[in-house]
Amino acid sequence: MKQRSQWILLLATSMVSFMSTIDAGIVNIAVPQISRDLNVPMNEAEWVVSVYLVLICVLLIFFGKLSDRLAEFHCFRLAPSFSFWGHSGVGSATPCRC
Repeated sequence: MKQRSQWILLLATSMVSFMSTIDAGIVNIAVPQISRDLNVPMNEAEWVVSVYLVLICVLLIFFGKLSDRLAEFHCFRLAPSFSFWGHSGVGSATPCRC
């Protein structure tokens, strides 16, 4: 049973890492469009990527500390669910034509 749970943990960790890499790529690809839509210079729009990476790092530290205090498996399920609901909210939002 322990051997099986280790493979499940490896698969889950790999899947979350892969999704994080794809997510960072999407943010980087969106920067030129953000710059055009908001009429800001490209160097100001690149702050989006910096803020995104800082937020990911802060959440990584937070959920790491939380998993040290609680059961690791529960926190590992909790963090991707926050990510899923956050992305679902952003994806279902209507565009703002200000």
